[in-house]
Amino acid sequence: MIRDLQEKARDPTEPPFFIAADQEGNPVSRFLFLTALTGQRAIGDEARAFAIAQKRGEELRGLGVNINFAPVLDVASSSADFIFKRAFQGDAAHIAALGAAMVRGYEEAGIIAVAKHFPGHGGTSVDSHKNLPIVSRNADASASALLPFRAAVKDNVPMVMAGHIKVPEIDALYPASLSSPAIAMVRSGLGFHGVIITDDMGMGAIRRSYPLPDASVRAVEAGADIVLVVRSFQDYDTIYQAFKVAIVGGAISEKRINQSVGRILSLKEKYLKD
Repeated sequence: MIRDLQEKARDPTEPPFFIAADQEGNPVSRFLFLTALTGQRAIGDEARAFAIAQKRGEELRGLGVNINFAPVLDVASSSADFIFKRAFQGDAAHIAALGAAMVRGYEEAGIIAVAKHFPGHGGTSVDSHKNLPIVSRNADASASALLPFRAAVKDNVPMVMAGHIKVPEIDALYPASLSSPAIAMVRSGLGFHGVIITDDMGMGAIRRSYPLPDASVRAVEAGADIVLVVRSFQDYDTIYQAFKVAIVGGAISEKRINQSVGRILSLKEKYLKD
């Protein structure tokens, strides 16, 4: 199916499609028939993290998948955290080392790794699939939450996912996925020059608070390069029309669009070969 999409559903002069999956390992694995299903909580050292990511990446490439929404870099120190079962064990420094090793493993396999979910879901039991988490962090807690993302950027992670989590110290109004200050923190604070993608805009954290088209436009205005939406075809058309209105009306500038297009094309040029 993926091969047919790449061959028949696009102009052959255009670069290949991104084909993405959530293959974190247990408990989030979309392809249960693959073998590299070890969850991040069961990974304790860098060598194993690298090997699992490389193997998982090779299996995904064999299917035609070129992006994996992993590794999870949230620092979840409490079992009450909703992201706890999907995250690495240990302190921020240990998580940073394991996450960076997985980024390198995916790179070795030719897979685009995605560091998620900036700026980290640690410290909240609220599931962003249902509602919007709000977490207040002092300077030390913020530095701890950001450390794994800094390490991933240092190891050249090609994509960062902005999560649906509001940290008032970063932005009192918007969650990171819709926040100009949060996106600026990824760019200027972490020195990241790659592609920023939002978490799924169809999740309850966004849908309960914002109309989907408005939230999608807001994410691009804030600096996101790709808006991830898992909804219906009707929703996609509504979002597309909202983008057209925003661009024609000047709410989103041509320069803003060209910045994202440039990053996307650069990423495809590096990773995606026909």
